[in-house]
Amino acid sequence: MINLGYNGDVSNSWWGRIQHTMLGIACVVAATGCGSATDETAGKLSPVENLVGVSFDNLDEHRDEVFRVANEHTRRCMTGRGFEYEVTRTTRHDYPDDAGPGTSLWKDRYGFGASTTRFPQPLLPEPLVGTPVSIPDGPGAHDLYLRSLTDGERAAYDAALMGSGEQAIPGSSSAEIEQYLDSSDGCSMIGHRKAVEDLPYQRLFDHFGDEVFDLFARADSDPKMIIYEQDLRSCMTGQGFAWTTYPQVLSELNERANAFSLSASGAEGRGFWLDPNLFESLGELQQHELELAEAFRECEVTLGSRAELHREVRLAYEVDFVNDNRSALAEIGLS
Repeated sequence: MINLGYNGDVSNSWWGRIQHTMLGIACVVAATGCGSATDETAGKLSPVENLVGVSFDNLDEHRDEVFRVANEHTRRCMTGRGFEYEVTRTTRHDYPDDAGPGTSLWKDRYGFGASTTRFPQPLLPEPLVGTPVSIPDGPGAHDLYLRSLTDGERAAYDAALMGSGEQAIPGSSSAEIEQYLDSSDGCSMIGHRKAVEDLPYQRLFDHFGDEVFDLFARADSDPKMIIYEQDLRSCMTGQGFAWTTYPQVLSELNERANAFSLSASGAEGRGFWLDPNLFESLGELQQHELELAEAFRECEVTLGSRAELHREVRLAYEVDFVNDNRSALAEIGLS
């Protein structure tokens, strides 16, 4: 068994799934497959994106900002409860500047990013694919602080950080995690709730998550997208792949990857556990995803960029959303 416990701190062990649940980002991207920014669309915000200052096509920078803001609130909370708290990582990934999400190099290595960005690369043997992250070679100052605590002090530290009530654990469902996030008195959860309050994108999803999801779904059902999906299905099946629609295929890939990560996680000690016996099945899933993604990109050469067409179609629905909800958006500081 391989243990991933950043900084020896329970707050960083299975935090990825909590972040995705809290942000409400993965569900939209996975279900709609809105794609990545292209040279033509990069830097141009749509009507809804302009409200929050974040592009839906490149969310990594926003996720990092949420992580930073949440952990600063967590640090203040822990200090107020008499404990030290330090997060040495301010970003989740260490992608090279020329190989970040949306670039050709990223797509070559990660495909759609479903199963291939599920785990950190240092935990996976080649040729399995994971996200590039820096794991310290040895204990840092905060590790040493945690190790200096007595068993009683460490129990109190964990309760202050993660909450005194019933906790969600690795393997919990998204609904259980959401309930935990809403009810926990732990500093980590308080920090992330405050991040929601602080950041415009989070306020949008907190108040209009269903409407934004519906906006993407309506764009997927637009006649232009239906015609594109029909042509895409013909192209993909012509290359020997079973294919329905892009959103459905991505949703299925993410569902398979989520199920895999749940079965791979465990609660042994502090940290996130990945069973090497699952490497083979992960490799098979990743190989399938990468082959699908390569064929999809070949189809786009003929059909044009799906992401650009989806964005073009989506703009009209966004205008309607902003006009229909202008007063309510202004009430939460989005105008």
